[in-house]
Amino acid sequence: MRVKWTIDIATTEHKKLMSDRAQNIYYISGSVILLILLALNTYSLNKISAEQKKYDNSTKKQAIAGVSLNDLSARFAHANSILERRGFSWSRFLSRLEENVPGKISITSVTPAFAGSNVSIEGTAFSIDDLIRFTTKLGSSNNFANTFLAEQKNRTDGHVDFAISFKYIDTEAK
Repeated sequence: MRVKWTIDIATTEHKKLMSDRAQNIYYISGSVILLILLALNTYSLNKISAEQKKYDNSTKKQAIAGVSLNDLSARFAHANSILERRGFSWSRFLSRLEENVPGKISITSVTPAFAGSNVSIEGTAFSIDDLIRFTTKLGSSNNFANTFLAEQKNRTDGHVDFAISFKYIDTEAK
C-alpha cells in the first residue's frame, strides 16, 4: 500500500478569498452572457415586429385600394389561358397537321402557345423542294394561317432542318 502525502500551505482565509473570486467571476460572466442573449432576443423581436407592421400596412393598403387593374388583367389573362388550354383539341390539331405533312417531312417538335393559337414546329425535310411544298400546303389550308418559315438550315447530307410558325384555326371548335 502506498501512501500519498500532500501539504496544503494555503490558509483558510486565502481559500475563502479564492472561492469568492471564482464565484464572482462565474456570476459576472453568467450575467454578461445573459445580457448578450437578452439583447439578441430584443433585437430579433424588434425586427420581427417591424416586419409584421410593414406587412400589416401593405395588406391594409391593398384592402383599402382594392386590387389594381394590372393585377385583375393578369388574373383574367391567366383564367382565359386555362380555358383555352382545356378547349384545345390535340387530336384534332394533330389530325389536321398530319393531313398537310408530305411524306418526306419529319416533324421533331410541336410547341403550341395557347394564347393566340400560335404554334411552332421543328423538323427535317428530305429536300428544299419538300420544305417548299409543305409550307405552301400549310398556307393554303383552312386550318393554318400566317405560315412563316422562321428558320432553315441546309445539312451536308442534303436534308433541311426547319422551324415554322403559324396560327392554328380550329374550324370545328365550339
